[in-house]
Amino acid sequence: MRQGTTPTHSFTLPVPSSSVGEIYVSYNQNNSSLIEKSGDDISFTDMEDGSCVASVTLSQTETLKLSPDSDCLIQIRFRTSTGAAFASQIISERVEKVLKGGEI
Repeated sequence: MRQGTTPTHSFTLPVPSSSVGEIYVSYNQNNSSLIEKSGDDISFTDMEDGSCVASVTLSQTETLKLSPDSDCLIQIRFRTSTGAAFASQIISERVEKVLKGGEI
């Protein structure tokens, strides 16, 4: 992912969107939580197999908070309406710098 861009990250969940209760997508760097998305920040697409895809888009402002040439750790956690809790594996994505900084 590059600073100053608006990437969308998508995660396949093993349940339909109607079963998702609380949900969080966390972005950490250097042991600090820099970005957290939840609730209305996340959109869902139900799949024919009973799963759903949760998608979250970061803003330019958010990606500019990330340090370049460093890894960003990403994890999604959610609870179903029946109380089952899930957490994804931690995903590591390299943050790349841009030559012209700031928002455009």
